[in-house]
Amino acid sequence: MFWASYLLAALAVILAWPVPVMLSRARWTARAPMTALILWQAIALAGGLSMIGAMLTWGLVPLGDNLIAGLRGLAALLIEYQPAPGLDLVHVFALSAALLLGVHLVFTLLLTYYRIHKQRSRHRLLLNLLSSPAKDSPKTLVINHPAPVAYCLPGGSRSVTVLSEA
Repeated sequence: MFWASYLLAALAVILAWPVPVMLSRARWTARAPMTALILWQAIALAGGLSMIGAMLTWGLVPLGDNLIAGLRGLAALLIEYQPAPGLDLVHVFALSAALLLGVHLVFTLLLTYYRIHKQRSRHRLLLNLLSSPAKDSPKTLVINHPAPVAYCLPGGSRSVTVLSEA
């Protein structure tokens, strides 16, 4: 588990610096923006998880030989207040950092979801005020605008297509 933490840390560093630089210089991303977006998100997710994993596995080294044994040792330490020989301040810091980074990433995800939901709700409210439903499709809204406009407001089953009269 000791070497796994170093490998995960190396992966986190690679995903944080050279890989995004190479992807930002790639020419194919303009031709396939959806693929590039998914790849950016996958790189960010893998980098965050490898960073959390590196700190977690390194912090659990004194508590067990593998990840499961280390987590069991941590649970015994927290629940049963058993002593942990070899668990020093640096390992406690690594475990705390892994926990804080994990909580930060989940909180950021929830905050982003909330903000997007709020923006889409406001956009939908404005569309309901400024548009009328299309005659042939109830999930299509038509706005009175001279320029040709067409877009989709995502929302799962509540998605709507917005078209202009032009």
